[in-house]
Amino acid sequence: MSYSTDIQGGGLFIEADKLLPLGSKVRLYFTLASSRIPILEGYGEVVSIQREDQENVGGMAIKFFDLSEKSRQLLSRLVKNFL
Repeated sequence: MSYSTDIQGGGLFIEADKLLPLGSKVRLYFTLASSRIPILEGYGEVVSIQREDQENVGGMAIKFFDLSEKSRQLLSRLVKNFL
């Protein structure tokens, strides 16, 4: 299981136990913890990997490259209102 700890307009960092290779393309589905209904959908690419150590959690930076228009608008509102 993975979850997002940071979200920006152009990508996010996902804490994860299993790390994908750099350049991997991923399909993204974001849901709220209380629901399984996707609120954001799109595609991204792994652009950075961080291995877990004593100071850092393990995970991957994902850059968005194809979000649905509905998802793009919602993400823009979330970033504007909450960050």
